[in-house]
Amino acid sequence: KKNRMPELHQNHPPFGGFLAAPLEKLKRIYVSPGPIYDPEGRKEDYWGLRKCLYNAGFRPGDLVMNTFSYHLTPAGIFLDEACNGIGCITVPTGVGNTEIQVKTMAGLKINGYIGIPSFLLSLIKKMEELGYDTAQDLAMEIALVAGEILSPSLRKELNDYGIIVRQSYITADLGGVAYECPGENGMHISDDLHIEICDPTTGEPLPVGGVGEVVVTDFSNECYPLVRYGTGDLSALDADECACGRTSYKLKGIMGRADEVTKIKGMFVHPRQVDEAAAAFPETVEKIRVVVTREGVTDMMTVEIRLKKGVEGTDALKASLEEKIREATKLRGTAVFVPEIPEGSKKIEDKRNWQ
Repeated sequence: KKNRMPELHQNHPPFGGFLAAPLEKLKRIYVSPGPIYDPEGRKEDYWGLRKCLYNAGFRPGDLVMNTFSYHLTPAGIFLDEACNGIGCITVPTGVGNTEIQVKTMAGLKINGYIGIPSFLLSLIKKMEELGYDTAQDLAMEIALVAGEILSPSLRKELNDYGIIVRQSYITADLGGVAYECPGENGMHISDDLHIEICDPTTGEPLPVGGVGEVVVTDFSNECYPLVRYGTGDLSALDADECACGRTSYKLKGIMGRADEVTKIKGMFVHPRQVDEAAAAFPETVEKIRVVVTREGVTDMMTVEIRLKKGVEGTDALKASLEEKIREATKLRGTAVFVPEIPEGSKKIEDKRNWQ
């Protein structure tokens, strides 16, 4: 299971005992939260993402803004290479710098987007805020989104700007797992993968249509073969015929997590990272939990902290805690001192509504 990978990588460094090729056969090693070291082999289109992009609607000559991070984690680089592999021109904007990204979108007349869907809407809203006329200055036509759940309301809002939005299921250890076609009625499973939907507790496969954990076996990866790999994501198989002509099963979309590992702003946050932040303050922090909510289309991370008896919740302590949380999770969160954290509550409480 994915949530055990940090422990396995630590106990059997550096790849948890799963590397099946000598180091010289690798092209890159990425560092995902955990930490988890994700190896990349030298095979062309190693992550199987060219087909994902092409079937989503990207074509040679498209000018594509890739807003995934190019730092440590793999999404930015492996989608960049896939874009170039099908003849697109990539603008590697990465994360943040919203105003610069807006000016780049308008100045280059960018027509393709890769990233999380909420950030695309944030860019468009910032464009309007800066005085651009989206009817003339927004050239965006197609978006491949991943890293967070695409709600029907968010898809519609982006569609209203004339943007086709296709959802994909991409992970740092497997690459392209599934992708939408123009039918937008589920995600087609990549050809080289065998997917089961299993009971998260027993690991037993569920009938078609049952909601359970996505368990993947990769038949094409000679460097890092993962067999019956529990991703921690919840979904269901769809056996209905698709209008596009493909006959394979589809995934009905990502429906949440089977464990406490939670994706926030496109980044996984592990309960152990929350504990690491708290461990830096042994004399002051009694208990801690992360609460994830959503304001509009933006993920908000609040860190609730119960202090030890007699400790004062000063602004300086709040700032120190927020800095340590950012170091541990690579995300900015707001620290809030609370008198009590309910017994039995999860380390990470996900209260987002994806309607």
